[in-house]
Amino acid sequence: MKIKNNMSLYLRSLALIIMGIFLTLSCLPYKSQPGGLDARLSVILEMFTEDEKDVSLTIGEVALKREGEGASVTFPLQERFMLKGAPKQVLLGDFSVQPGRYTRLTLTIPEAFLFHDGSLIPIPMSEEKMIVDIDIDMGPWERKSLPVKMICSIQESEKGRILALKSSIKQPRERVGLRGLKAYVTDEQGNSVIIFDRFTGAALGVVAVGERPRGIVISPDGRRIYIANSGSDSVSVMDTLTAEIIDTIFLGLGVGPEGMAITSDGRLLVTANKGSNNISLIDLDSQRIIEHIPVGRSPLRVALSPWGDWAYVTNNRSNELMIVGLNERQVVSTINTRPGPVGVASSPGGDAVFVSCRESNVIQEVDTDLKKVINVLPTNIGPMDVIFDGKRGRLYVANSMSNDVCVLIESMNMKETTIPVGDSPNALALDDSRRLLYVVNQGEGTVSVIDLGKQSVADTIKVGNRPWGIVIDRFGID
Repeated sequence: MKIKNNMSLYLRSLALIIMGIFLTLSCLPYKSQPGGLDARLSVILEMFTEDEKDVSLTIGEVALKREGEGASVTFPLQERFMLKGAPKQVLLGDFSVQPGRYTRLTLTIPEAFLFHDGSLIPIPMSEEKMIVDIDIDMGPWERKSLPVKMICSIQESEKGRILALKSSIKQPRERVGLRGLKAYVTDEQGNSVIIFDRFTGAALGVVAVGERPRGIVISPDGRRIYIANSGSDSVSVMDTLTAEIIDTIFLGLGVGPEGMAITSDGRLLVTANKGSNNISLIDLDSQRIIEHIPVGRSPLRVALSPWGDWAYVTNNRSNELMIVGLNERQVVSTINTRPGPVGVASSPGGDAVFVSCRESNVIQEVDTDLKKVINVLPTNIGPMDVIFDGKRGRLYVANSMSNDVCVLIESMNMKETTIPVGDSPNALALDDSRRLLYVVNQGEGTVSVIDLGKQSVADTIKVGNRPWGIVIDRFGID
């Protein structure tokens, strides 16, 4: 009898402890980090212009109003989108929200431009707000998607052009599959692309490509991934819906493509060809090579201006940054750099370009109007890749020989912090909506996931034997 009573007391105590833990968890304050009690709401925006004019819009923030509360929860974006007539679908973000019913979505538009005759014409406007009445109930840990339509038109008035916005909720579908949950990493030793889930780190597949895959980019609509096969002088084309290689573009013997970039309209792919000292322009509608343009010695990586009129190419052995006019199809400027230029990134406005110089342990800032170096930012040892986060005014630098990532404050010309990662970090990818930075550690075959809010590594994911490049899919829907 005594044993039974003790067992009963033990079970009641255990039940009380479990209930106490549950109640404590349920009362935890709201967190916007993945893995908490919060629900996740993905806002999918379809944008197009009624009059087929080319328009540039900046979305400043997304705000969601919860039933019974006065203030809305806001998520800063400050992202610029270029609309070229045809509808454009983007994943604005995968937002962490408190459980509850949400009744209103507001998008803030602080600026707009009309793209005409090769230049941007500001559209006079006060800060516009697109307000959409919604009715979406979010339970704990639940994940849902919210498809919204924005129709833009440019109207003429006595004071000139003005922007007009219309909005609606798209008809709900039984299933909306998000292509914003995966990462793709090239493994040059395994001749493959490794796919993993960005939320859980779970392996999702391995896709065979050409020899020694290095550079990798994703189309703006998220439907295609392009992989530079440096050992087989080709570009593999992957369908993100099926994770299958649907085409291969041969660039010519001895080309050796490495870094790549794609224009914001998804029509032109540019490859930096280390083996042939040139860049290739590829028309993605026809998947044919338009032209090979000679550059300096050993071009490694390439970035594009926001409007796709300039290509910025780092020539590693001739210590140069070359600016190539994609309309003129020739080099228009050559800027001498410190020894060993590798990574290159453009600012969101295109007024500055940042170059990582691996042998000099610095980042050089180039003014694209003056065509010269205007600033030098010291970093750690062996900087390879660089990303400029225009929203926060930060530069993220992968340092291959000190095995860390530096966070630099561009405006103050100073180092904010250093975050240790894995062996030989080589490439970076930034997820703005969740404030995560993905770092490819080439020497140990892993990806470090940095939580930029905490400025520390949140996860380490195994990705093959010798990873080189990475892209994250955050733009499209199935």
